[in-house]
Amino acid sequence: LGYIFFRGTNAQARNLKLAFKHFNESAYGGSSDGMFNLASMYLTGTAVQESFQKAVLYYTQALDRGHTPAAYSLAVMHLNGIGTVRDCDIAVNLLKKVCERGEWVSSKLVSAYDFGDKNPNKAALMFLKLAEAGHEVSQMNVAHLFDSGQPNLFSPDEGGEPAKADDYFWEEDSRSYGRNIAQRFYELSAEQGSASSELRLGDYAYYGWGRSAGFTPQEGTSDGPIVDQGEDWADFPLPSIYTSDKVLLTPQNVDYEAALARYRKTADMTVTGEWMQSFVARASFNLGFMHQFGIGIPQDLNLARQHFFRCREVDPSGLHAPVTLALTLLACHLRYLRLPTPDEFKERFFADLRSHILLLHLAGLLILVLLQCYLSRRRQAGATGPGRPATLPMPSSTLREVEAPVAATATSTSNELRRRTGEGVVLDLD
Repeated sequence: LGYIFFRGTNAQARNLKLAFKHFNESAYGGSSDGMFNLASMYLTGTAVQESFQKAVLYYTQALDRGHTPAAYSLAVMHLNGIGTVRDCDIAVNLLKKVCERGEWVSSKLVSAYDFGDKNPNKAALMFLKLAEAGHEVSQMNVAHLFDSGQPNLFSPDEGGEPAKADDYFWEEDSRSYGRNIAQRFYELSAEQGSASSELRLGDYAYYGWGRSAGFTPQEGTSDGPIVDQGEDWADFPLPSIYTSDKVLLTPQNVDYEAALARYRKTADMTVTGEWMQSFVARASFNLGFMHQFGIGIPQDLNLARQHFFRCREVDPSGLHAPVTLALTLLACHLRYLRLPTPDEFKERFFADLRSHILLLHLAGLLILVLLQCYLSRRRQAGATGPGRPATLPMPSSTLREVEAPVAATATSTSNELRRRTGEGVVLDLD
């Protein structure tokens, strides 16, 4: 409706105010096209007061929803400093996004996604071509494929030689050598601001999954700085980077400081879309965990609680059960740390007068219980003493013999009573 009123038709005259109204309603309804059209009207001052700031705002919101023309318009505004501070880096990044959404890139992405799990080698190869061209999404995807160990493009063929150069070191495990490639593309993707790649690099540093590349040292070489002591340069060996072309990949050690830096960088990112919420929330959770137990950083429970709450705020629609459990354990941890040590507890307990009164009461109760047990035993022993004959239980056969005469006597007595009552004799039952 807004477009019809904006352009006008044979049946409907052009009405810019109604067009602005419908574009505004569409933008508040979440339509990226409505946001783009509304921003264009603010930019040109059509049917509304000109406002470059509002134009940048609505262009940015449209871009967050994947609107490519909005990215180009924002790039031009940042390039010329219209409605915002001139920033060529932002302009270049936005123009790069526009280029990456072209037909050539989109068609290859669709083909790579179609292969997916059916043929991971072909999917990885197509992602590799786009990743080497600088496509951030492809860099992240190819890193994920090699990280999971699905493709075997660089793995040894069955019964054949490894598909690698002799100068490189590769481990036999498929996921281990896949992580060598994955780490490189995670780093390339993280340089372009990918939250998921930055988070994954933090995991690499935390668990020691990363790889470090270096040159193989040879005899007569040195990796330290060259110091001029007035002697001939031939007396000082050159670093291995100048004397060796052998590249050695070695496993990295666990680096909590690097992991903390990666997690902190991810947690500090501005959430520009729903897809980023889970990654920023996970980074905040990991920071809270490391601060709670003092992993790679001094223990700070209050800061850990802030990170846990930040995790819940960033992703309100995510799973909150782990965060709730972590906060519960953190509260228990705080209570445990506030408990006094055994020596302090003994000192405080015996220094308090109330503890002495409590001990006296407990001792008195214990004495009364023991006295009651002693007297009850004496009473039972006196009931079965030598002055009283003990009552022995009768055998079951004797009981049956006694029961029979008693039953016969009771029957004859009741018959006699009935007979006398029939003769008119009054019985005084009292």
